Amino acid sequence: MIMCLSSLSFSNFYPKTSCVAALSSFSWSSHIPARSLSRQSFHTFHPQRSVSREFSGLIFPSITKLALSPIQRKNIGGDFTFGSYSSLKLSSTSIEYAIDPNSQEAEEITSSMGISSSKHAQLVDLAALVNEWNDRINLISRIDCTESVVFGRHILPSIALYSVIRDELKLEEEEMNDTTITKKYKIVDVGTGGGFPGLPLAVLFPMIDFVLLDSVGKKLKAVQNMADELGLENVKTHHGRAEELQLAPSEKFDIALGRSVAALPKFCFWIQNLIKNSSDDNTNGRLVYIIGGELERNVINKCRMDVPLEELIQVGGSSDKRVLVFDCKEVKQLAKLSGEKLQKPQGHSNNKKKGNKQKKNRTAKGDWKKKDNSVKKDRGYDGFQRWESS
Repeated sequence: MIMCLSSLSFSNFYPKTSCVAALSSFSWSSHIPARSLSRQSFHTFHPQRSVSREFSGLIFPSITKLALSPIQRKNIGGDFTFGSYSSLKLSSTSIEYAIDPNSQEAEEITSSMGISSSKHAQLVDLAALVNEWNDRINLISRIDCTESVVFGRHILPSIALYSVIRDELKLEEEEMNDTTITKKYKIVDVGTGGGFPGLPLAVLFPMIDFVLLDSVGKKLKAVQNMADELGLENVKTHHGRAEELQLAPSEKFDIALGRSVAALPKFCFWIQNLIKNSSDDNTNGRLVYIIGGELERNVINKCRMDVPLEELIQVGGSSDKRVLVFDCKEVKQLAKLSGEKLQKPQGHSNNKKKGNKQKKNRTAKGDWKKKDNSVKKDRGYDGFQRWESS
């Protein structure tokens, strides 16, 4: 529904006032989602673009309420009056989990997880880098994106996997910072996007080689740049699709990571050939996947571990996600449930190509060629003589 307002009297909303607001050529869609509203003051409002998210001075309540969902109206509460809600803020779920990375609270959380102060400092730098790059490239949601949101909503859930990976790979305490160990573990982060959960985990596990994979090249350039800024020599990026990556058995990964990339059966189909598959269950690869919401029973029954992230972080309400761990065998079973099939590369078979060549040599119907008069015509009656009657 489009409302067109011209020379709109403010007294229509507030009869007791004499204030008149004239809005000419002002049109606005009442169905625009509230999250798409721009941070502009009402007097600098851009016609036919977006609805003001932050009003300074006066509020137009009847217009504003059309743009808000019932829940958002309830959160604002009551009717608008002059001077009230002069700065209207529409929050996102990310703000609920925001934590200042430089705060004592953040340091206490990481310290309780067994993370050193030097690595915490690197995570603080990572939050700043992600926030800076997000202004140039849409790495993560730009709604209310700050360093605190990056740390609380993205970095903290990523490092929650610290104890899970350490236990899965059976890493000893002396191995945690030893980059010279002969046995190198390899982890692939499929659909890394802005580098999560791969980059924060690469900070915590310098002895593990990380490959961050995504099909969007510009995001990977930013991710690699951030890894270089942090001095992470154990990070490489790969531009492409997981299901198209062909690896030799010795090149396969110990762990595949994912964070709400796709439905689990489909994701398992993509990564099933990337993780190690051997007769020894101790050396088999596994999938560690962060996800939220409800899951189907047949998926839950196949996972070996299902733990809420807030339990791993040891702070109640710190995350609404959970981590699932699957062995290689279960990954392949889930891949079959996806119904996905590998796409064959487009092209023609050899038989078709040969057929095309033969067709080119054939004379098309109705084709015309100039006659060759130098060749004697074969009429079938050579030596014929015409007799003339007397």
